[in-house]
Amino acid sequence: MGEGSTKEGSDLPQWMQEQQHESSDGQEMIFEDNGQKPVADDASENPEESHASSDEEISKEELEQFILKERPSFEDIPLDFPLFLEKRLNEGKTWSEISRIAGITSSQLQPKWRKYKEMVTKMMRDGGAA
Repeated sequence: MGEGSTKEGSDLPQWMQEQQHESSDGQEMIFEDNGQKPVADDASENPEESHASSDEEISKEELEQFILKERPSFEDIPLDFPLFLEKRLNEGKTWSEISRIAGITSSQLQPKWRKYKEMVTKMMRDGGAA
């Protein structure tokens, strides 16, 4: 076996395979907010909007309830996050299991989930569902 391949047939570079191997030691990746405010990529485009958003706090519970009730979807995020959140909360699925259901790695799912929550939060601040 070659030293450059930790998983035979994998297209991932060795450093990513090692990182994946290290993170698969039984510990679950955490996709929940850790209390830090996300840095918006578009904050410089409209400073008034970013200031208004920091004035209104939306709790994790409010966000999750909105997602489950309204089931928002966005064209640039083709994943069914309301279904995934339902599986997480009601069926006790881990984010790792959910990423397998989605057919992507958990490291690909995490930024999509973060972006989805940011878009839903913006939707809630802008007046909620249509």
